[in-house]
Amino acid sequence: MVQIRVLGPLEACDGRGRVELGGPKQRAVLALLLIARGRVVSVDRLIDDLWHGEPPRRALAALQAYVSNLRRQLEPERAPRAQAQILVSRAPGYAVRLDTAQVDAWRFESVLEESGSTAEPAAVRRLLDDALALWRGPAYAEFAASSWATVEIGRLQELHADARVRQAEAVLRCGDATGAVLLADSLRRDHPLREDAWRILAHALYVAGRQGESLGALREARAVLADELGLDPGPALAALEADILAQRIPVDVIRRPLPTSANPAGSVAAATDGAPTVAVDAAAPPHDGLLGRTAEVTAIVDAAETVRTAREPGLCLVTGEAGDGKSALLGRVARVLRAGGWEVVTGRCPEAEGAPPAWAWSQVLGALGERGEEGRCRALVDRLAGAVSTERAGAEHSAEMSRFLLHQDVVETLSAAATRGPVAILLDDLHRAESETLNLLIEVAEAVPVLVVGAYRPAEVGRHLEIALGALAVRHPLRLRLPGLALEDATSLVAEFAHQAPSPDTMRRLLERTGGNPFHLKESARLLRSEGELVALSAVPAGVRDVLRRRLSRLPDVAVSVLRLAALVGRTADLDVLVLAAEVEEEVVFDGLDAGRLAGLLEVDGTTVSFTHVLVRDTLIGDLPRLRRMRWHRRIARAWEEVDPAAVAAIAHHHGAALGADNAAEALRYALVAADLADARFAYDVAAENLRAAERACIRIPGYAARDRIAHLCRLSRTLLADGRLEEARETRLRAVRLAQRSDAEMIDAAITAWDLPTPLITRRYGSVDTEIVDAVRERLEQTDPPPDVRCRLLVVLIEEVYGERDEVAADAAREVLELSATVGDPLVRGLALVAYLTLPRPLTPPAERAELADELIGLGESANREVFGLIGHFTHVQSAGAEGALDEARAHLAEMDRLVGMFRWGQAIASNLLIHAMLAHAGGRFAEAAEQYRGAGDVFARQRIADGAGMIALAQFSVRLSLGDVAEFAEVLGAIDSSAGDVLCDPVALALLSAGRRSDAERVRRAVRPVRRDFFHSLLLTTRGIAVAAIGGHDEVVDVYDELLRYSGELGGADTGCYVVGPVDTVLGDLAARLGGPARAADHYRAAARLAERCGNEVWARAARDRLQEFS
Repeated sequence: MVQIRVLGPLEACDGRGRVELGGPKQRAVLALLLIARGRVVSVDRLIDDLWHGEPPRRALAALQAYVSNLRRQLEPERAPRAQAQILVSRAPGYAVRLDTAQVDAWRFESVLEESGSTAEPAAVRRLLDDALALWRGPAYAEFAASSWATVEIGRLQELHADARVRQAEAVLRCGDATGAVLLADSLRRDHPLREDAWRILAHALYVAGRQGESLGALREARAVLADELGLDPGPALAALEADILAQRIPVDVIRRPLPTSANPAGSVAAATDGAPTVAVDAAAPPHDGLLGRTAEVTAIVDAAETVRTAREPGLCLVTGEAGDGKSALLGRVARVLRAGGWEVVTGRCPEAEGAPPAWAWSQVLGALGERGEEGRCRALVDRLAGAVSTERAGAEHSAEMSRFLLHQDVVETLSAAATRGPVAILLDDLHRAESETLNLLIEVAEAVPVLVVGAYRPAEVGRHLEIALGALAVRHPLRLRLPGLALEDATSLVAEFAHQAPSPDTMRRLLERTGGNPFHLKESARLLRSEGELVALSAVPAGVRDVLRRRLSRLPDVAVSVLRLAALVGRTADLDVLVLAAEVEEEVVFDGLDAGRLAGLLEVDGTTVSFTHVLVRDTLIGDLPRLRRMRWHRRIARAWEEVDPAAVAAIAHHHGAALGADNAAEALRYALVAADLADARFAYDVAAENLRAAERACIRIPGYAARDRIAHLCRLSRTLLADGRLEEARETRLRAVRLAQRSDAEMIDAAITAWDLPTPLITRRYGSVDTEIVDAVRERLEQTDPPPDVRCRLLVVLIEEVYGERDEVAADAAREVLELSATVGDPLVRGLALVAYLTLPRPLTPPAERAELADELIGLGESANREVFGLIGHFTHVQSAGAEGALDEARAHLAEMDRLVGMFRWGQAIASNLLIHAMLAHAGGRFAEAAEQYRGAGDVFARQRIADGAGMIALAQFSVRLSLGDVAEFAEVLGAIDSSAGDVLCDPVALALLSAGRRSDAERVRRAVRPVRRDFFHSLLLTTRGIAVAAIGGHDEVVDVYDELLRYSGELGGADTGCYVVGPVDTVLGDLAARLGGPARAADHYRAAARLAERCGNEVWARAARDRLQEFS
């Protein structure tokens, strides 16, 4: 389903990703139609608005071309000549046909309206948070200068401001005065003439115990209204002021006001347990690099106090774009907390490529080691670096267990530090973090009683940070977004760096151009100082990079070259490396660095040089020609090899960036070593990037052995699978197979069987078969005689690729691999064989055999250090127990699965465990809980981009509503699912249509049914089909479905998936028997269904069976 976003830049996306909307005029066509909200816009109006009343001769043809292009992009699957469904033709023009949920502005208004009819403050807060989260910038931002858009933009901006007012009110009503202060303060800065913003700010300040500031805000409001409008405050503000002066406003909790810096004796107060309480002035002087942000610092200090007193983990997340002052804010927080007796350590995720994984945590542990337990911290830093294998992280453990033990040791070390006194960990630039840094962040935030403050750029959130933020959401972190500086703070900042007080007009222009971004303001102030106020009044560059280029143009050319070389080395560059790579006299290098330091672009500290901001480095690199950049990367790599050969990640990065025939061998060697180190640190995303670099390098080496290249591709495929990137893993494995087919049989086998461990979920799109892989496997099995262990692994791949689509092939292969693997004597091969065999539908595998094989898997997981086998063994028991309605037994096995997932944090298993919890809640009659847990699993699926994830969750939510007898709304939801096996949805869609009273449509949909696949979903989909057939099926189909479904009598339909359930199968069998004229048989089924439902504690299912039974009696 296409989604269109207009609250910010105009964007569209669908299941394939972002939709290309074309050039400015084509995009304007879509915007005009969206503003009309489904109403027809005439051709004349469109042409007039597009060309501002001066259309060219062929304007109509151009408009038609724009419409045609948009239709092709928005509906790529539309058949030729089929009518458009989104951008439709209606005389005398065009209109869009989209649901409210498909356009963010429409959805925003809908949620805003819903919040207005909701009384509960917490619910209102959630709704408004969701509504405001849709905004990525000004509405219809790129059309702000177009007259046809101004009314709609103004209307939406007014609604946005109103939503922010109501959000602040809701936060205050929820008792979060500090949060309300932050919101209201930001609101009154953006809308200084809105009295309600001042009212909420003053009220929240008063409730927060800041009465003086509250009255000060009211005085400031009075002054602003008088200066700008010549008016006195309205009745609401006047009444609030009177109430505050008379102390008539009830306050549940009054926070202790923070003493000023003029009162050092009050900076540390004794707490009840004798530990120091932070209570220092958050408004530090300008020289600490931060102006303003008092409210944000205070909020973090309050969160720190909660951590100290409650001795529980605390988490704050600070967001802001480049230059907004995130690092400066963390620096201020560090100073304030240290003054209050806290131990504060900082880790920065490096901006430079080629940095080691988990570098930020190495910095944190290194800093802690300087203050105590140096040996323990140093050992952990070495283990993070992959430099040593300690007794706890040795070869006797699997990679998953070693990772778990390492994380546990980090948690224990940080917890021990927290027992000595309060500890704060500040993590900067989390948008640059790789997976292992983020995994450790999740562990620490869950288990260690410290304050963690993380900062990142929201526009640069990648896949791994998105997953981590989802996992951290359950900790309810304090979230702080850094807005642009207000006029007063911005003026002070410019005055400090320009060495003069700017005029009001200059400040107005600067704020308009910079948006209050502190870094941009600083650079503009330096330009103002060097070139005078005329620049600010007439030609202030609109982008900070343009400002930097202006300043760089004033430096000597050789100095700029030195700075560009330093930028390529990294945001923090080693001076020895820089001097060696420069290939000029050392004095020339230092003169260039000195020029950059005097210009405020960098700082020199001992043996390193650091840029003052990443934007400085980005600008310097961005203006380098590609060929020169490659040559310089090569020089840097050689310099690193001479200065510090152990800096493998950096050397690999620079060789890869300079890749050519003459350095390809070195690039390959270092990339493979860097991948080894990343694997040792469990940073599979970093390992994958290094392996991709290795593949690029080996292609450039003349005569490079195909066998080695195939081995690299196999390893890359396994690493991508470990990182959860299934589609990329499959594509890479297929490339390895194709290359191996030009080599020899051994390499073909190695490529096909590249994956050496199972994953908790299916490794292909449901309903699809990779015929190329299947043909390759069958050719190897039929035309050759591979060794037994290889044959087993080939059979496992065959089963994984065809089960559910080619039943007989999968069953024969499963029986053979089960028997053959028992003779091989390899625990890994046996485990893979057991997992493959247990994918067969339960009717094909006797219950006792399944239980025995599941126990064998659990034993392999414990004895062979292959813990994922134990997970799947317990999952098999959950499937069997769930089907039989033995919910307590299923919960016991699920508890073991939760324990394993908690230890090893397998991404897919986290989601699948949530599905199991939801299924058991559903089976136990706790429908609201089940729906909520399915939603949580859906969030995880979306963040991890799991294939068919949206369809799996839609089917899960459908199953819950089916039990409650209301699935009408799912007709559109299920019909819109992008699936390779759309036929499996015919019966659920038909039931939804029936629920909506659309019987003829339901019958039409069911014409596309095909036999139910004998796979993971067999009992679920067959039971669902039974419900549909009992309602509208023909006699012959009723007979066939009854006979096929009878094998599941006495079970819960779908529960053998471990993830879904649709109720007792016997209820459906009873309905089918009734259709066939067998009342006695139907009654027996209903009695069995009622007994099973009562044993599960599901009164809805039990009542449904009893009611049917009552009809017969």
